[in-house]
Amino acid sequence: MGEMNVAASHYIFEVEVHSPVPAHSSLTSRQGIYRNPQHQGQLYLYDYSFPSTRPKILQLLDFPAGQIDFHPLGVEYHSESNTLYVINHAQAGSRLEIFRLWPEDHAATHIKTIIHPQIHSPNSLAVIDQHNLYITNDHFFLSRYHPWLAQLETWLAPSLGNVIHFNTETSSATVLDRMAFANGVALISDKTLAVASSSNLKVYIYHAPNDNPPKLYLKHTIDVPFLPDNLSVDGNGKLLISGHPHPFSMVAYAKSRDACNSGKGVEKDKACALRAATGVAEWTETEGLKILWMSEEFATGSTAVRDVGKGVGIVSGLYDKGLLVWKE
Repeated sequence: MGEMNVAASHYIFEVEVHSPVPAHSSLTSRQGIYRNPQHQGQLYLYDYSFPSTRPKILQLLDFPAGQIDFHPLGVEYHSESNTLYVINHAQAGSRLEIFRLWPEDHAATHIKTIIHPQIHSPNSLAVIDQHNLYITNDHFFLSRYHPWLAQLETWLAPSLGNVIHFNTETSSATVLDRMAFANGVALISDKTLAVASSSNLKVYIYHAPNDNPPKLYLKHTIDVPFLPDNLSVDGNGKLLISGHPHPFSMVAYAKSRDACNSGKGVEKDKACALRAATGVAEWTETEGLKILWMSEEFATGSTAVRDVGKGVGIVSGLYDKGLLVWKE
C-alpha cells in the first residue's frame, strides 16, 4: 500500500505495488528489496463515506500495460478535468500514465503514457492544472541499476534528487531545485509549494509564482522528527506530513514481509512480530509544527490525508496491511 490522494468529496485513491518496485516513496523503495517481478500493482478507490465498505479495485480501461507491467507509485487527481495522473515504475522504465476517471463506475480510461529523461526516478507529483505538474525525482542513482550507489545516495544525502515542473502537452521539463531524496510534494496554495526531503528530515516551503519559465523561491524549511515521506493539504490549508521515525526498523520490517506473509513456524512468527513506527504531523505558517501521532500501532505509514468536513483522517502504510482511520 502506498500513496493516497483525496479524489473528491468522499473518495480516496490507494496505490498497491507489488515487487520489484516496492510500495511508495520510502527509504526501502531504493534499498533493492525485490520480490516476484511478475506481480502487477493496482489502484483502489475507497468511498470512506461508508466506513463498512471496502476499497474497490479501479478498472483500467484501454491500458494494455496494466496487464503486464504496472507498478504504480505516486497518484494525483485533477477534479476539474477528471484527470488521474499515476507514476508507473514499470520494468521497462519509469513513466507517467494519464487516465480519465469515472469514479461512479470504479474505472479509468487510459489516455497516454509519457516517457521523458527528466522523469527518471519519479516519486510524487502535485497538479497545478490539467497540463502542468510538479514532480519529484528522489534519486539520481536507481537501485535497479546501481543498488550500492543508490544506498549511498540515500544515507549520505547528497543533493542529487530534484523537483521539476512538467507540461504534459509539450512534454517540456524544467528542473526547479535539487535536494537529497526529494519525496512528497504538495501545493499548500496556488503559489506555495511544499517538498519533503527524506534524507534531510526536512520539508522545504517555496514561493511558487506563475513565472515563465517556472521558478521556485525557497521561503523556509521545516525540521521534522522523522523521515518525511508524503505530504497532503487538508481543507483548512494545513500541511499533513507523514513518515518514518526509525528508518532502520522500517527497513527491517520491509525485509520481513516475505517471511511473514509466506513463511512457516518460528520464522514466520518472528517476522510477523516486527513493528515499525509511523509519524504524522501537521504544519501551518502561523502555528508551526504539531505532532499528531507517533506509534508502532500502524507500521511504515507513508501518507496521511484528512477530510475536515467529515472529521475523518486516513493513513496508508508502505508495507502494513489495510488503512489506519481516525475520527475527529
